[in-house]
Amino acid sequence: MKGSTLRLKLLALGCNSALLCIVGVNYAAHVGTITRSAEDAWGTALHIAGHAILALLLISWLRTLCAPYARLPADWQERLAAADIIHSSKSGVAMPPRAFESRDHILLGFDHNCRWLGVPVALHNRKFFIGTMFWGTALTSFAGTLSACDFAALKSDDDGGVDPSLLDALRLISSPLQLLLAAVEIGSLPVPALLVLLDTFTAAFLLFMFITHLRYVLGNVVSVDNATNKWDLGAAANLRQWLGETPALWLVPVANTQADGIVWPTRKLE
Repeated sequence: MKGSTLRLKLLALGCNSALLCIVGVNYAAHVGTITRSAEDAWGTALHIAGHAILALLLISWLRTLCAPYARLPADWQERLAAADIIHSSKSGVAMPPRAFESRDHILLGFDHNCRWLGVPVALHNRKFFIGTMFWGTALTSFAGTLSACDFAALKSDDDGGVDPSLLDALRLISSPLQLLLAAVEIGSLPVPALLVLLDTFTAAFLLFMFITHLRYVLGNVVSVDNATNKWDLGAAANLRQWLGETPALWLVPVANTQADGIVWPTRKLE
């Protein structure tokens, strides 16, 4: 048991460190002058957009890791029928529906224990977790596109041709094979090409994670639910319950989740 716990902690430490490393490498490349000269640096608009995405990612990630657990109010049992109260399989303590006992805490609206980040994902941080996946995808896609533009410019200079278009850069991102063939043509694999590969694979992984967990939210599913999900209120209502009433703030890392973790509305049966 101790060995397994240590491995999970090391995995989480490695994944969180990898996230910061990817962010740091891209920041150094595109804000610094690793891939471009000072005279040919990226414009102000791109810097503003990149820093905004970076800030949203880092805040979402930190809130996923550090958001305090939602606490059980003293009168929570009075708000539920006796049939709705469940009991922990570990200690037998009474809990509201969709709760789970983990690490001596009652986690309301428990979804899953995330091995990648090393924290439980529940009502207190599920919105931030989904935001981390989304903004991570956005940042690596954005940075990968910038790197592809740099690499396309290098290839164009080597060919002695005209300046490349954004379409040329996107073509390199869409196919690792085309990227490698282009690298063979210029006889090396420069830093921008390596960054494109890194960002493309990272973005693909994070996008898969985002879509997977967004589907769970759309169906109002958490891991402690049984096969018949009576909590599904419809996609729009489910999103409002977990991400807040205002669609414009669904992916912004502010705490506006509507669910209280005690009373969960159920869908009306026909």
